[in-house]
Amino acid sequence: MSVPVTDIHMHVVPGVDDGSRSVEESCEMLRLAVGQGVETVFATPHDAAFSDKNSVRTRFRQLREAVREQEIPVALRLGCEMRIYPETAETCLQRLNEGALPTMGGSRCVLTEFDFDNSRQEYLFCADTLIRGGYTPIIAHIERYPNTDLRLAEALKEAGALIQINAYSIADERDPQIRQLANLLLAERLVDFLGTDAHRTDHRPPMLAGGMDAFRRLYGEEYAALVAFDNPRKYLP
Repeated sequence: MSVPVTDIHMHVVPGVDDGSRSVEESCEMLRLAVGQGVETVFATPHDAAFSDKNSVRTRFRQLREAVREQEIPVALRLGCEMRIYPETAETCLQRLNEGALPTMGGSRCVLTEFDFDNSRQEYLFCADTLIRGGYTPIIAHIERYPNTDLRLAEALKEAGALIQINAYSIADERDPQIRQLANLLLAERLVDFLGTDAHRTDHRPPMLAGGMDAFRRLYGEEYAALVAFDNPRKYLP
């Protein structure tokens, strides 16, 4: 890796969602990520985990302590992956305002997951609700939504949203349509962040190296550095 990478999407807080099952598994996931050039990870539990926000924060602190004790060279920050529907958009906004859901590292950015069955107009409505409320949605793994294309990504960006793709989608994704869209978004320079969306060591483990190698080769070192390193420090200080 020519630049250190920030992974803004990982389900690494143990025992709170469908991600890591233990502190030991979380530490192994983080070692795998570090071995592929990652230096900062945003832990992003699904929003449902924050029905008991103190439990999530306690487990996050325990993981941080384990990382320190085991001398894993990675910085951990807390966020969440917020699933939003048109009918829950105002409730999501309220939960953010109340602090029931964390933003990304205390910024005004929110990792935002759409429902796979919603329409393009519903995606835009959800993003607009957050933007009008003073938040910047980072659209999680946008290449995976079946109703997404280049025009929708452009419309979301024009409205004020930011875009995250999964690093493995660039070169290692088996679905050719997902892989093609991820690369089209990169070719048009619409991607702002990378994530692994890693869940477990035996189910969607951290996969970044192949995608980053393809990113640098196909789209240049400068753009790779912007997405992997510079943008996280600009938007998520």
